[in-house]
Amino acid sequence: MKRIIYFFLLLIFITACKKADLIGLQTQPGEDLLNSKFIDTVTVLTSCVAEDSLRTDNALANRSLLGDLKDPDFGRSKASIITQLVMSRNNLTFLTGTVLDSAVLILSYAGYYGDSANTTFKVNVNELNEDIHADSAYYSNRKVKTGTLITSKTITPHPNDSITIASIRVGKSDTVRKVPAQLRINLPLDYANATFMNAPASSLINTEAFVKYFKGLAISVDSNATTGSIGGMMIFDMFTVGKSKLTLYYRSQTDTLSFD
Repeated sequence: MKRIIYFFLLLIFITACKKADLIGLQTQPGEDLLNSKFIDTVTVLTSCVAEDSLRTDNALANRSLLGDLKDPDFGRSKASIITQLVMSRNNLTFLTGTVLDSAVLILSYAGYYGDSANTTFKVNVNELNEDIHADSAYYSNRKVKTGTLITSKTITPHPNDSITIASIRVGKSDTVRKVPAQLRINLPLDYANATFMNAPASSLINTEAFVKYFKGLAISVDSNATTGSIGGMMIFDMFTVGKSKLTLYYRSQTDTLSFD
């Protein structure tokens, strides 16, 4: 009896699995049939609306942009960096007879957008002429007062190329080491000597005293000197400690030293 039941059930499943046919379609009026076509192209009309301003201070950003980008679809974008220098340690003093070898502004690459192969930028470094405050909000339409042009340098961006630099070791022979991509700009020795090496001792006590003495730097590109059809936007990590900095390389009577 069980064998008969199992066979009957199997027969039902086999006979029920028939391919669907056109039952019912012949009773439908032609105008009620659902017809469709496949189209693989579509036209979308868009437009750009300018924002009044965007907040750009480090309360919201973890990267800093510098450049001049002429995008064929979205138009032109320009970005500059306004930054303070903070001291890596307090109570800095320079021994009598100390000689400054170089002062290097180092910006650590975090990316790039645009054409790097065919683009050059003229980067200007100015001294700030007004105080900036870490707890204040700053927007993209804010014009910050700048003073002395410290230096200019024409550069070709290399955002993916590591470089070899001198590694200063206190009390030991100096060596070299390879570091991730950086933009390095030397400041004039006479300016660095006057501003940093010969700074009043009271300004080198701590960061609070130093930013009152030296308000900071404005780093920009000269749009008239940018080459390449679209330019580009350099992206820097200004917020990870030790990544971007101004390094003073100097020597005493007994050793070579550095200070960030």
